[in-house]
Amino acid sequence: MRVALRMAFEGSVVMALAFLTAALYCALRSIASQRATAAVEPVEPARKASTEVRRPVFLSRSNLL
Repeated sequence: MRVALRMAFEGSVVMALAFLTAALYCALRSIASQRATAAVEPVEPARKASTEVRRPVFLSRSNLL
């Protein structure tokens, strides 16, 4: 009984450490990405496209041959 209890406890400790490590990694990565996007500011304002978007032209089978 002691062996089974010890194995279960050791397994839960390993899982808890893995979970905490993953949570810390995700938190640090999130903070780093927020700082990276805040540091980059656009130099020029976004411009509108100078040309309008054209609709696709579908050819008939007679025009494809």
